[in-house]
Amino acid sequence: MSLIIQKIKLPPQFWPRLEELLSKATTCVRCMLKNRSKDSTKDYPELPSVLAKALIRKYQRNAQCQNASKLVLAVCGDKGKQVKLNPEGFRVPAFFKREIIRVSAWLHPIEGFIHNVEFLCRKGQWYAHVCYATKVQTQITPEGCIGIDRNSVGNVAVLADSHNGKVRHLGFDPFRTKYVWRHRKKNLQRFCKGRLLHPSETNKAEEQNTRIIRSQNRLCPMPRSIAAQLP
Repeated sequence: MSLIIQKIKLPPQFWPRLEELLSKATTCVRCMLKNRSKDSTKDYPELPSVLAKALIRKYQRNAQCQNASKLVLAVCGDKGKQVKLNPEGFRVPAFFKREIIRVSAWLHPIEGFIHNVEFLCRKGQWYAHVCYATKVQTQITPEGCIGIDRNSVGNVAVLADSHNGKVRHLGFDPFRTKYVWRHRKKNLQRFCKGRLLHPSETNKAEEQNTRIIRSQNRLCPMPRSIAAQLP
């Protein structure tokens, strides 16, 4: 089993109720952080008990929390008692009574019930983060791997067979090319008998390296059969 969090954009018909709860929750959270001894839902009768309980657990009991600027209205599922599944979506009776929050499609099949829901406002729009459990899908057993080695020399296609352990690459040999480039300046110094290299000579070496890359890419292109399998 694994937990999935799905983000759902809420329609505007739910926004007024959430904004009303947010204004009340902001005042209550300030009181919670000032007086942490008031840790009962009875001390905040203006809020639904399920919301007050979540705010106490999320903000008041967190000793490191001194101020909350962007509140999150959380609701614990309570094994399907507070967040009820529906064929069209889900319901939160403490917030919207019998109104259904419709979901076009769940990303994964839900196992059991919804664990919790968090309502949050971002850039003037309300969203719901729904957390639920789902079965772990069987992993794919690969028969081989195709990758691209992106190094400082250039891109090289690498093929590996997990059955026999063979690894094959398509393109020029990056190790040999790097070795030549690292010693090219040293060889130029030896050729010039210790004198400093002129900038024009260094530029010529870089231009030659660029020509080598272009030439090798034309000589060793990736086969079309392999390129067609790449995403």
